[in-house]
Amino acid sequence: MDLAYQGLIQTHNFLYLIQFQVILLYSFWYYILLKLWSCLMTFDDLKDLMQKNRCYRVFDASYEIPQSDLVDLIEIARISSSARNTQPLRYKIVDKNPLKTEIFKPLRWAANLSWDGPSLEEMPTAFIIVCKDVNLGEFAMVDAGIAMANIMLAIKAKGLDGCMLASIDKQKYKELLNLDDTIEPMFAIALGKAKQNVILKDDIQTTYYKDELGNHIVPKLPLKKVLL
Repeated sequence: MDLAYQGLIQTHNFLYLIQFQVILLYSFWYYILLKLWSCLMTFDDLKDLMQKNRCYRVFDASYEIPQSDLVDLIEIARISSSARNTQPLRYKIVDKNPLKTEIFKPLRWAANLSWDGPSLEEMPTAFIIVCKDVNLGEFAMVDAGIAMANIMLAIKAKGLDGCMLASIDKQKYKELLNLDDTIEPMFAIALGKAKQNVILKDDIQTTYYKDELGNHIVPKLPLKKVLL
């Protein structure tokens, strides 16, 4: 009886071990499938990201962004498409004072609004200065549009907010950044944590404005207007 009982116990333990291993295996693959599913981006996911990807101009100046996140954005720009693959763009990250404040001061924000722009307390956390190599610059403007659009999407994907700026003091930036004669500033991208709401609205007029609640309203032409 003792041997039979011991055999029964051993069989029971073996079956229990097999059952436990099967549960672990199923749990592992379930976890893997969940991770894979979470990595898939649908069309609706992309559209939602693009709708949230607006130009924000008022930031929380106390917010900090890890340097690694800023470098990640340059990596996104680096692998972006380039006309003729000449890759003329170069990038400078500015996230430390006093240089950041000097980059901030000459900027002009929201040309359509009667507004002097954000205060020092509303300054973005960092700037990415988009530059070009003048010896490779034939299609630099095209490349800059592609790269900046991708950077802006990446900024939003990281839970941050940004703004593309064309009204920069190129000569002053060249001096501030100590750029050599072959590198010329083109644009700036401000980024940080926004302190304003930006709302899209279908409208046939295209001038953005602030509503009575202080929301920044951005009109977008209806689909039937842009689809020929």
